[in-house]
Amino acid sequence: RVLEAAAVLGLEFRVESVAVMSGSSVPAALEDLDQLLAAGLVEHVEASTWRFRHALLRDAVDARLSTSRQVALHRAAAEAIETEGGDVATRSFEVARHWSAAAVGGNRLRAAAAVEVAAREAMRQLAFETAGRLYRQALAAGAGALDDEARVRLWLGAAEAAARAADHGARFEACEEAGHLARRLARPDLIAAAALGMSALGPDAWMKVARRACEEALEALDPGDLSLRARLIAHHAETYLFTPELSDFEPATRTALEFAERSGDADALAAALRVRQFVLAGPAHLDDRAELALVMLREGQRMAVPRLELQAHAARIDVEFERGNLASVTAEIDAIGAAASAMRDRFLRFQELTARAVLAIARGRFDDCRALMSSAFAVFGAGGDMNPYLLRAAVLSNLSHHAGVNAATLTAIEEARPGVSGADAGLIAAVSGARVLAHAGRLDEAEALYEKFGPVESWRPPPQVELLVPALGIAVAGYLDRASDQALLRERLLPFREHHVVCGTGTFAYFGPVQLWTGAAALAAGLIEEGIADLEAAVMRSRAAGTPGFEAEAKIELAGGLLQRARPGDIPRARDLLAAAASKAARLNAVALKERAATAAARLVRDESRLTRREEEISGMVAEGLSNRAIAARLFLSERTVQNHVQHVLDKLDLANRAQIAAWVVRKNE
Repeated sequence: RVLEAAAVLGLEFRVESVAVMSGSSVPAALEDLDQLLAAGLVEHVEASTWRFRHALLRDAVDARLSTSRQVALHRAAAEAIETEGGDVATRSFEVARHWSAAAVGGNRLRAAAAVEVAAREAMRQLAFETAGRLYRQALAAGAGALDDEARVRLWLGAAEAAARAADHGARFEACEEAGHLARRLARPDLIAAAALGMSALGPDAWMKVARRACEEALEALDPGDLSLRARLIAHHAETYLFTPELSDFEPATRTALEFAERSGDADALAAALRVRQFVLAGPAHLDDRAELALVMLREGQRMAVPRLELQAHAARIDVEFERGNLASVTAEIDAIGAAASAMRDRFLRFQELTARAVLAIARGRFDDCRALMSSAFAVFGAGGDMNPYLLRAAVLSNLSHHAGVNAATLTAIEEARPGVSGADAGLIAAVSGARVLAHAGRLDEAEALYEKFGPVESWRPPPQVELLVPALGIAVAGYLDRASDQALLRERLLPFREHHVVCGTGTFAYFGPVQLWTGAAALAAGLIEEGIADLEAAVMRSRAAGTPGFEAEAKIELAGGLLQRARPGDIPRARDLLAAAASKAARLNAVALKERAATAAARLVRDESRLTRREEEISGMVAEGLSNRAIAARLFLSERTVQNHVQHVLDKLDLANRAQIAAWVVRKNE
């Protein structure tokens, strides 16, 4: 009897438990254990703890027990452990195991309750995958005995565990099961709980279910339940996060915030503030978002709600990136990283690593970016959740703008494609993908993606990508020689010249100062002076922000503008800018930038060797020894015009004076 009880308890066991299970006293059980020790079956560990000499011995004893005997012993084990002294919470997993095994003997309600206790303990210990398994095990243990309300509670527990483990598929399934049961009970509060448990991110089919559940709960809820109404309104709006309709929910989010403040509920306030940030994610509301982030931080600290504080840090990352304050970005990422380590939260860890990867792009540390994104993706691993695939593709696409397109980037984009569904979700992905394909020389594919959502004047991006979509569109239109599109997209960016191009919600892209893009588009549209002015500012802003790759890119674009204008001094300056950009690109190992600088330098060499007909004519007269006044009189030009032509010749040929022009003419005619 002692041996069988020990086998049910496990490889290691306590003599007190064995005594209760075998119906004997501790002294009697110890005498039996001494005989088993002499037989070489068990050994004494310490105090009242013993164990089998080998796991095979324990398995052999357990295997010879009949089913009814096993059930009886598991029940006895559960009762024995429950009656023992000490911290029951730490032994809850053992109790749950035994009651679960004993459930077949008619102990289903007690088994379900014990397993639920273990699931809550696993949540407390941040063992979220274990907790999710235990909640589902409690449902199985209590099958046929649990009422619908208890089953809703267990499904919601499983959903919360799945959410903390970032298992979005399991989360949705659990919430949907809870929702079905809540409807059968006609309980609006439980329907609301199921709706709130659903992720606000995921496939369109999931979002439709979540929206319907929010609407159904809001319709049936008591109007006086301000806390729950605030949370439902916020969650409903959040399901439109990646759609242009998100902006339409601005009045609703104000209502949610009002309800949350009146209710005094911390969770409701956190939800309302978070979705308010999302709705105001466009560049026009940058200062509003900065103020909201401060409110979130202050309220999170006041109410001791760590996740509200973390929302504040995430919001401040987006704000400071858009302002170009990368030192502040680093501090906010560090705060999220510390929390991710303390809470062992996979989502926070992924968020931290992704933000660091984007910061590495901005700083020109491309190898660091690749390593960080590899680590971020490994946090989740390959599976059915498309969010890691989408964010990896977004960051690597961003990286390729300077580092060049490689096979890994193209593979990441292809693997993320199943997660892009519907016109709402796909605009930013389509334009970003088109830029990568165009850069890789696959212009037909790029054009097809670029045109997928109609003419640019009809594009309506969600608020958080109001800067990204036009900037990427300008880049693609440049490859496709669509200057009119560049001009239209430039108009959208002009009100935000002081900003940097980022996503207003969630850090997955940084594309330098807005003036880099307005400047490039202006040059394409023939607005040379405006383009040069913007690009001059882009060089300075990039240098001030500490973004060397974008400083080099702005110099390359600026050199192109100077070549187009070709005023006295422009050509030599363009040459210097290209040399500086090429040098910086080489130090950064920015493959794409090096290629662009080399192409621009080659064009400069071609332009320098090709004087206009009038410049050739004036060069010949300079070689004859004529003064500017004499040349002007012979050609019926103003003396100032002749002087400009002479300066252009000096700039193009990189010559210092008129004597060198004369020598060049002689060499050319030899």
